[in-house]
Amino acid sequence: MIQMYHVFKHYPPNIHALADVTLFVEKGEFVFLTGHSGAGKSTLLRLITRAEIPSAGQILVAGRNVLALNPSKIPFFRRQIGVVFQDIKLIARKTIFENIAFILSVMGVPFQEQKKRVYQILKLVGLHHRMNALPHQLSGGEQQRVAIARALINHPPLLIADEPTGNLDEEMAWDVMTLFDKLNMKGTTVVMATHNRQIVEMMKKRIIHIEKGRVVEDSGARREPA
Repeated sequence: MIQMYHVFKHYPPNIHALADVTLFVEKGEFVFLTGHSGAGKSTLLRLITRAEIPSAGQILVAGRNVLALNPSKIPFFRRQIGVVFQDIKLIARKTIFENIAFILSVMGVPFQEQKKRVYQILKLVGLHHRMNALPHQLSGGEQQRVAIARALINHPPLLIADEPTGNLDEEMAWDVMTLFDKLNMKGTTVVMATHNRQIVEMMKKRIIHIEKGRVVEDSGARREPA
């Protein structure tokens, strides 16, 4: 699903966010990225989604060379990836329904089907009763759950999550992880960055630990796919 070959990422004037990262994530895996703040976890995730490009190296996602993507193809590429980043980025003037249904409307999904799918995904995260609310009317934790619902609305084969439980209480955090685990069991590949050691230890998934931009530990390293 994800192949990274000798990936480097530098920012001026002299910041080395990633250094010679080579790793492989197979379809259907659940992988935790761990490491201190500034270790390079978020940068790695942004490279996978083509939000940024590496300074050197090669990245393939679902067999596609991310760097070689025609700019016109990038939006379609991103529709195949569910993304939950720390910056929630809900559209303030749109209702929760409109925020989540936006991608479906772009894809031409009929409105009645949009309503059905949005209701179902909001029910999964416990917010179906807030469908007509505006983002500022929700708590930070509720907004995070909306962001998760938005990432899942298109049933993506790959889910990328950067600290998705950071603004949630313990009970809701475990509800979210249970949801991620169920999605993974149905075939969704999950790559999640987190500082929550309890979640990492309890979930017993593959762990990739990053320090100063380098992979220093991988509990389930995979060789290059055949």
